[in-house]
Amino acid sequence: MNEEPEKTALKPIRPLSIQGLKPATDVGAGPTFAWVKPTDLIIEDSYQRNISEKSITLIRKIVQGWEWARMKPPICARDASGCLFVVDGQHTAIAAASHPAIETIPVMIIEMATVEDRASAFIGHNRDRVAMTAMQIHYASLAAGDPVAVAMDEACRRAGVTIRKTPPANGIYKPGETVAVKAVEAVVTKKGAAGGARVLKVLVDAGRAPLSANEIKAVTALLYEPEWKDQVNEFDLATVIRSKQPDAWAGWAEANVRKGMPMALWRAIAIAWFKAVPKKRGAKPVGAEEGVAASASLGKPLPCPLRASHDA
Repeated sequence: MNEEPEKTALKPIRPLSIQGLKPATDVGAGPTFAWVKPTDLIIEDSYQRNISEKSITLIRKIVQGWEWARMKPPICARDASGCLFVVDGQHTAIAAASHPAIETIPVMIIEMATVEDRASAFIGHNRDRVAMTAMQIHYASLAAGDPVAVAMDEACRRAGVTIRKTPPANGIYKPGETVAVKAVEAVVTKKGAAGGARVLKVLVDAGRAPLSANEIKAVTALLYEPEWKDQVNEFDLATVIRSKQPDAWAGWAEANVRKGMPMALWRAIAIAWFKAVPKKRGAKPVGAEEGVAASASLGKPLPCPLRASHDA
């Protein structure tokens, strides 16, 4: 199951101890705020990132899902002539300019006359920030009622899995814990909460601490891919997995299955487990070479009912 929610969701801001630090004394003039036309803002190519295909996709996404509650005012620098240069938030500014219903946006304005100062501020904005982890995004999505996050939570609860918000400080995981959010999301998106729980339960029964992405993918393959599905018993599979530590299985699969071949490690692990587990009646053994040949055919995307309905 997922971590218990905090006893209180309200946390007042409190200062941290800054003992041993020397706070900055020259903090500059305070910013001003204004509503401006996004088309009046200027991008300086000398230090700003180029608009890539990924940027265009992001901008289109912002336009399509525009909400003021999600909008973060761009930070702009004003030079002596009064021009406003975007230091941080160009994607938001371009999305606002592209949206037919958005005429003006709020911006935070700082006085910076030189390109060098503005470039330095740009570096600070992009360096001095804490990126959200996949775990944090999952919990935020769960709180927002995202259907995939809700299904992931249900799968984890059924299987007795905990998605940690952060890795443990001492590096020691408890059985059933995981930070492999993307692997859990992938199986739940394709197979739903029940199918995801089935995969995760095998690794919980195997005593895995933590559940790794490679082993989640390997179990998913054995339970659902055409070459292997319905050929192994889940109890027997958990018993085989439990017989070696994750590193030992990875090393065995590397030496005895992959052997330098172009195969994903998780698939090599799946083949190793399949070789070791007792088969149901009528099962045909899968060799390493067959596993490689199967990789191409099994690379096709599977139906994605949860994500499809969410994205619709």
